[in-house]
Amino acid sequence: MVSNPISIEIKSVLEQVNNPSCLDSHPWVGSLLVRQFVTEGSASHGNNPGYQLLTALGELFRETMPGTPPRKGVRPDTQWGRFGILAALYFAPFEHGTVRPISLLDAWGRIDQVLPMFVFEEADHQLPAKDLERYRLIGDEYEAVPTSTLSDWHMRGLEHLAEVFIDRERMLGARLNEPSIVLSPSDTEDVDNERRNILQALNPLSAYVKSRFQFFQTRFRLNQRLIWIALLSGLLLFLGWKAWRVIALARAVQADAQELQAFVTNPGELGPETIAEVGPLLGQARTNIENLDKIAQPFLWTGHLLAWVPVYGPDLKSAKPLLDLAAGVIVAADETYSGLLPLIEKWSDEDTFLSPAGILGMLEDAQPGLTEAYAAVESATSARAMINIDRLSPHTSQLMEKLDPFLPLLENGLLAAKAAPRVLGGHEYGPQTYLVLLQNEDELRATGGFITSVGVITVENAEVSSYSLVDSYDIDDPEKSAHTPPWQLYAYMRTGFWYIRDANWSPDFPTTAEWAERLYVYHKSHAVDGVIAIDQEAIRILLEALGPVDIESSGQSITADNIIQYMRDAKSGIENESTSGSYVKHRKDFLQPLARALLEKLEDPTLSIAELAKTVSRALDERHILMQLDDPDATSVLSSRSWDGAIKPDLGDFLMVVDSNLGFNKANAVVEQTIQYEVDLTDLENPMGTLSITHTNSALGDPNCNHRAYYHISDYAELIHRCYWDYLRVYTLEDVELIGATPHRVSGKWMLRRKTIPAQVDDLTNNYIMPEKIPGIRAFGTLLVVPNGRTLETRFEFRLPSSIISPGNEGKSIYRLTVQKQPGTDALPVEITINLPNGVQDVDANLEGIHYQNYWHFNGFLLQDVDIILVFSLP
Repeated sequence: MVSNPISIEIKSVLEQVNNPSCLDSHPWVGSLLVRQFVTEGSASHGNNPGYQLLTALGELFRETMPGTPPRKGVRPDTQWGRFGILAALYFAPFEHGTVRPISLLDAWGRIDQVLPMFVFEEADHQLPAKDLERYRLIGDEYEAVPTSTLSDWHMRGLEHLAEVFIDRERMLGARLNEPSIVLSPSDTEDVDNERRNILQALNPLSAYVKSRFQFFQTRFRLNQRLIWIALLSGLLLFLGWKAWRVIALARAVQADAQELQAFVTNPGELGPETIAEVGPLLGQARTNIENLDKIAQPFLWTGHLLAWVPVYGPDLKSAKPLLDLAAGVIVAADETYSGLLPLIEKWSDEDTFLSPAGILGMLEDAQPGLTEAYAAVESATSARAMINIDRLSPHTSQLMEKLDPFLPLLENGLLAAKAAPRVLGGHEYGPQTYLVLLQNEDELRATGGFITSVGVITVENAEVSSYSLVDSYDIDDPEKSAHTPPWQLYAYMRTGFWYIRDANWSPDFPTTAEWAERLYVYHKSHAVDGVIAIDQEAIRILLEALGPVDIESSGQSITADNIIQYMRDAKSGIENESTSGSYVKHRKDFLQPLARALLEKLEDPTLSIAELAKTVSRALDERHILMQLDDPDATSVLSSRSWDGAIKPDLGDFLMVVDSNLGFNKANAVVEQTIQYEVDLTDLENPMGTLSITHTNSALGDPNCNHRAYYHISDYAELIHRCYWDYLRVYTLEDVELIGATPHRVSGKWMLRRKTIPAQVDDLTNNYIMPEKIPGIRAFGTLLVVPNGRTLETRFEFRLPSSIISPGNEGKSIYRLTVQKQPGTDALPVEITINLPNGVQDVDANLEGIHYQNYWHFNGFLLQDVDIILVFSLP
């Protein structure tokens, strides 16, 4: 059903193509369009008015014809479908005497017959076969597209013709300075405004031309009037031709973008057939955007002069970066598609098995195109940075909002594809070796847990060529160790040297990775190409995608449901066995067969690579896997996705709570933690923050806290049900001032050195022994002990910098907060309360929370980093 009034009327007019005289009294026979075509001779003076009206519409219809041949694919080209339906239904019967179809389905069958009549102005039997083939829309397709599609083509075609008709009437009305009988009063008012705008825009040009003319008249005594007419006419003709070309190409690019958007917004529906359609469409879009860029670039500087234009003025002002952005994205997408097409085709073929080595080979072949694609994305990103989306027209702003999430994904995807040959040990780079840290979060440390085992894995041509896994205690040579450990390990655990098992003291993983590699190389004398940290939860998540694995030595099937308990049970041995016994030497032997079973499962040809990638992404997002790679492109991807585990404050407020178990036990398996953060913004020049951290130790058994190593205990459960020695650290902005805290005194009878620890907060950033220097960050720490069955709350009070509040649009204020999750933790409860100024209005947040009077409250879980953006207005 056609909804536009002009479209409805055009439909009623076109239905009279077999009887034009019925339209002799139609109001549109006096339209500016008909008068123009009669004057120019396109519609003969001798014909009746109805015939002249249909002839004028026919000439206008030709202007809607797409500029390139129909693209080939499973689905017919939508633009040509709309043109072909109208051609078969109305204009071919009127102009070429063909039989008028009795239905849309009948018109569908005649499209290939009538299209050459409009493209070549000749009957199809007079054309070479190659020309006919280029403009065949239906071809050998005997099954018509759905009726809903034909109806949509019909409706959209009429609406497009109506838009062109209205635009022509407006242009002629402005040029001739007279109203159009086709347009409504509001449209006529628009014409008057447009005419006034044109005259205003021409005034400076007229003055300039006039001044130059007077100069030539004086010097050469030429005819003033003739030169004026010649110059102005030539200029207007040139600008008009350029404007028509720009508008036509811009509409073609917009149509291409709308079709491409359907593929991007519904990636789950992409199959072999639909993927094949993307290539020609991308090629067509690239041709159109490059032609548009070539024609429009010399005139884009004038966009600043047109900023006053209502609605679209900001778009015209930003015309150059908008065009550069569109060109960069389309070129990047086209180069990416072309480079990865062999891989896409293989991937889409269900009968073809893609090995990791085969995938890597195709990525290596695609490197030239991927490099060019990435350069285009960089250009698009630079252009995007120059565009203020809040000042664009509503339509353009909506398009930008849809594009913004796609742009970084495209950039990261290209970087990852470029980095793959090196990271996976491709032919050009050779084998790559990575240090793997297996962390046990039952004994929580800064980047996920105590480093229980250390592995080295070598990757060559995307396949694991070798791997080894040993107890972390077997790496270090005590006689060779020389590095001084962090002072907390020495003061509270009497650790004399810094061993690799304690390498992850810093919560900033790039720092931890550097120390782990340094400590490993110090004892093993061979370098690595990156460091990967994995905790127990990462293995559990991985098994969700891999399915059960069988371990012969265990005699059971290991699944995501029982893997944690399996690892805990495997570490239990014969009770009361001495430290020199076989238990201590072999308590981690289960890890080697487990690793072998997982690697074998990863080589299963039936494994879904897409599902595996999704699972690994989840583990990275939740910080159960941390990665540091030497390849610069891979490093950029990891950093942009926050998969590198770096501490990096963003705009606004920042908070990270870090626990480190110093109790020689596995108490974190039964310790629960909650985080409450209250921010007082009643005085925006002097904001305050109060952080409350609660630890609850649910351990059973003796509440007496005996601080010592438990190597002689072979029952893993006994290591769990112990008091909790925790060195608690809080990381916040470097400009934050600590104005109060509630640290806890630790009795000397609870400490290894039998020395009482006073209730104190350590300023770790300014500590002279070993300061924790992280750009933009300040850190505070304190030791606490939570006995079995007890709860302990620790509070910190801060004076926050006023810079955590930033100005927004329309006089609004913005408060941003990032709460970074500690690796190795799992869904910690977090409560955030923002006390806003009195009389605050229009409170809006990016997360779902509760707004009551002057308070905004969020209650959730720290499964991933939490980013809050709170926008509000002051009275």
